[in-house]
Amino acid sequence: MAQFTLVWIADQLITNVNAIGQTVSYRQKSVGGSWLTAGFAPANPLSNVVETVESPVLTDNIVYEFKVECNCTENGPTPNDNGIQEGINFACIAPTFELFPTQINVIVDVTGTDITKARFVMRRADNNNIVHGPNTVNRIGDTVELLHTVLTPATNYYVQIDLLATINTIEVISNASNQLGTACSPYPVATEAAPVCDPITALTVSSIEVL
Repeated sequence: MAQFTLVWIADQLITNVNAIGQTVSYRQKSVGGSWLTAGFAPANPLSNVVETVESPVLTDNIVYEFKVECNCTENGPTPNDNGIQEGINFACIAPTFELFPTQINVIVDVTGTDITKARFVMRRADNNNIVHGPNTVNRIGDTVELLHTVLTPATNYYVQIDLLATINTIEVISNASNQLGTACSPYPVATEAAPVCDPITALTVSSIEVL
């Protein structure tokens, strides 16, 4: 689950006799609609001197919008001067696999999230060498998937995955230092054995005399 820390500067409110407090609020970007004010710590309405709050506990991999408004006796409320600010808390999503002798299809289910892309790297388990990728793939419907090819049958591999989303018009990746800081990994997987073509057994040859 996700929790966000909001910080701002309230110097002007402290000396403004028209200001009577502040209200911080959030909503899910993809849903929009009404702004929600419950669940912050400290709770709304805030005094003029408050400059930081903790959000309610929210869902991972969702882009949320935040704002803080100055409440005034007249001509208010007035929102923060840098506009709506967005945030996401990435959490790894374990993939599923479709297995073949020389191919592995890696599937990430992003249903109900704001993940827009995923980046995949396939490595051999015995030496950590990259055998496929990195490849960044767009979300299609509720999945992001990539078929890794030219693999060796009956061999152990592992997958590393990074998630991507758009925050304040900028594409953000989950391995960034201010996010998870590392790839989601390892997800071990192995190719299937190659099909066996069994030989005919115990062939014998005998001669027949033709008159």
